[in-house]
Amino acid sequence: MKIPSIYEPEYSFLKNNSLLFFIFLLGLFLRIYNLGTESIWFDEAVSVAASKLGFLEQIRWSLASSDNNPPLYYAFLRVWVLLFGDSEFAVRLPSAIFGSFSILLIYIVGALLFNRKAALLSALILAVSVFHIQFSQEGRAYSLAALLTLLSYYFFLKSAAERTGTNSLGYVISSALLIYAHYYGLFIILSQNIFCAWQYSTHRKSGAPDFKKWIALQVILGIICIPGLYILYRHSIGIQNRFWLSPPTLKVLYDCFVLYSGSTYLLILLAVLSLPAVISTRYFGGVFKPPARSPGEVGASYSSSVFLLLLWLCVPVAVPFLISLVSTPIFFYRYTIVGSLAFYVLASFGAVRTGDKRFIPLVTGLVLIFSSVNIFGYYERVDKPAWRAGINYIESNAGAGDVIVLYPWYETEAAVYYAERDDLTIISLADEFYSAPDTGDNEFWLVLCDRWLDDVGNTKGTVERRIGESYDVLDTKEFPYLYIYRLKRKKNE
Repeated sequence: MKIPSIYEPEYSFLKNNSLLFFIFLLGLFLRIYNLGTESIWFDEAVSVAASKLGFLEQIRWSLASSDNNPPLYYAFLRVWVLLFGDSEFAVRLPSAIFGSFSILLIYIVGALLFNRKAALLSALILAVSVFHIQFSQEGRAYSLAALLTLLSYYFFLKSAAERTGTNSLGYVISSALLIYAHYYGLFIILSQNIFCAWQYSTHRKSGAPDFKKWIALQVILGIICIPGLYILYRHSIGIQNRFWLSPPTLKVLYDCFVLYSGSTYLLILLAVLSLPAVISTRYFGGVFKPPARSPGEVGASYSSSVFLLLLWLCVPVAVPFLISLVSTPIFFYRYTIVGSLAFYVLASFGAVRTGDKRFIPLVTGLVLIFSSVNIFGYYERVDKPAWRAGINYIESNAGAGDVIVLYPWYETEAAVYYAERDDLTIISLADEFYSAPDTGDNEFWLVLCDRWLDDVGNTKGTVERRIGESYDVLDTKEFPYLYIYRLKRKKNE
């Protein structure tokens, strides 16, 4: 059938990018599927609570609270919630959208750095990555930070190839938004600056006008980010000696890469695939035959492109890891999501670098098989405390004026999110379960969130022993990660 000429451009685009379009739809489906099934948990409940504040109130709250996150995501979520509501699905939908469009952007970045084959494989790995699917289904800033990281690197590469005002403006805006979305964005900017400094030191020309322009861009970016850096300074002062993270170990670092990959098997596969990309640079003598270069890629050499990816991967992981060893721990696997993207591109180009046409279908099949196992396990698993079911059970059985006591204390926002009855009082206990609630002889409800007890130095057993010392247990109910007790003080207490 002949395509009408008016539709020829659209048809040509879809025909030339049909695989990318399919990968995008696959990734979108995986991120939308079961999006609102699990309950809102603590972090997401904090996001919802912050979204109910005005923009200035959000900043004041951020400076006064222990949240320690920059304001961009909360400001965006405020507008989103006003338009679409605060249901589980609505709160998580932006993250699913950000994560899905990251698939398109990683393809574009991969094509700029290497070629279309490597770009398509990168997009596929990201689309089926259970690590990214998980954070694309969470009402937090992680998938937004990943999207903005790719956007920052896109304009970074475009600026290197075509030094136009549009590319420079795009770089400054995307990088500023990245820093305001997540503080680990600073490590992405650091990786870019290290690369530019290395390029200047090894390939500098007389006067180095391009390097001067780069410095000017960084100055402009720094000025725009002054308010965000001030908030970061306030947060860094606030976490001294009281942050919840522990110093990381080498095992934590290894586990981080297992999470990027989805399983140990996929980590081995991606690590092995990355080797041809690295060892065929000029620093290792160039073992493998280079693939054909795409017409639209940037002018950087192959070795420079691989070095850039290594910086992109290592700086957001290694720098906070080292900081955490000598100062207040700031390393957490979720935050390093901005660096995981480079791992996928590096592995993809390593697969293409071998030059064997039969190798790419084999790698694609292995990625799909291993990732499918991870994805099915993820959808079957319950990761979040079942606050929806728990609060509904209490409200269906509680009498007027009953008190609901939460432990640990920081789960309050999740319970408040689901609470509908205004004749019930919700209170929380301190970190240690040794301050009994003042309820007199009245019955009350204790909700124990078993998901995080180790974080506050207790276990379900120790808490239940403490309950038995002072209270009669009238009723119990168990939900995923939640234990509900209806209690009454013993008469001899």
